[in-house]
Amino acid sequence: MMKKVTHAVFLLMAASIAMSSSSGALARENTLEKIKVEQMTPEINNLVEKGVKKAASLIPYLKDYPVREVVVKDTPYLLVNNYKSKENNAEFVTLVLDKNTGDLLEFGKHELYNQKSQTLYPIDKSKEIAVSFMTKLYGEDMAGYQFDGDGVAKVFDGQTNTIQFVRMVNGVPFTDDIVQIQVDHEGEITGKSLGMNIEKISFANLDQILSKEKAVKQLSTYMKLRYSLDKDGKTYKLLYVPAFSGKLDAVSGKDSLNMPYHSKVNVKPKGASQPVAQSREEAQAYLTQRTGYDFAKGNVFFEDLTGETPVIIQYFWKTRKWEGRTNYSWRTDDGWIGSMLIEPKTGSIVSYHVIDTSVSKTATKKLTQEQALQLAIN
Repeated sequence: MMKKVTHAVFLLMAASIAMSSSSGALARENTLEKIKVEQMTPEINNLVEKGVKKAASLIPYLKDYPVREVVVKDTPYLLVNNYKSKENNAEFVTLVLDKNTGDLLEFGKHELYNQKSQTLYPIDKSKEIAVSFMTKLYGEDMAGYQFDGDGVAKVFDGQTNTIQFVRMVNGVPFTDDIVQIQVDHEGEITGKSLGMNIEKISFANLDQILSKEKAVKQLSTYMKLRYSLDKDGKTYKLLYVPAFSGKLDAVSGKDSLNMPYHSKVNVKPKGASQPVAQSREEAQAYLTQRTGYDFAKGNVFFEDLTGETPVIIQYFWKTRKWEGRTNYSWRTDDGWIGSMLIEPKTGSIVSYHVIDTSVSKTATKKLTQEQALQLAIN
């Protein structure tokens, strides 16, 4: 039994898990972190034997992978890689075991890529196979897991069905605690993966929550009238829009994030009209005035990227509102530091974004939400 995985095998394993397991939080955590190898102990060896024995009772093809390799790290998990042979390390089964109990948490079968198109196994039969596996692993109650919706996750690789289960707590789905079972085109289970790394949580009692009627009434207080431009760019609609985060606290009835900028702020601007920049020099001067960062000095490169996707202004990149507008960008050897969109006919500054690389990333002073809101209003 080897004590650690070679770097090449480790990278291969990371790539394989990423392809075969969409949500395997524990597997990703173990493959992507830096390895800290420890000495194998009799206690760890016993846990590995226990975990492998349990896995063998659930995974018939594990017997075809007799060469075992254990990765021991300073984490709550153990990785056990099972290969077909010492010479063949491209095909293997990875087991993720609880470091305290040896329980099987996740596993994945990794084979050489098969370019032949395969017909997906029937969904209903895939569900039956997944339920049977969950029952054998967790018991008849499946540890409180049930099908998540119709039980079919929106994750496919062309050869496997992913059947998803969600944990039920007091009859309510806990959508961060999920189990995904992968079933291949032959009806064989090729993987089990978990959602987030869930620690012990104390859940609120359902008798503490608002009734659905009260929640609906509270929700109506967040609905605000808005004018909205239709897709044709010419027609306006008058809509009721929820002016909050989209999640209502079931106990207090308040916005679950309770952020002040979710409410509408009425501001009557005073002073100059819409700022303009008729040239690169005026654009740089405006940015310097607003931010104190001189874009005309130092090792700063200017580029006119009109017609191309903005580098920094994500909102306009997503909505394509940058099309037809002058697009200026500034960068240094370390990366992009500024971006500005301008209406070409009027010179009006539509949007700008600045990243000041001279500011410490570990600043001790942080603005409160209320201070940030006031700055934005000012």
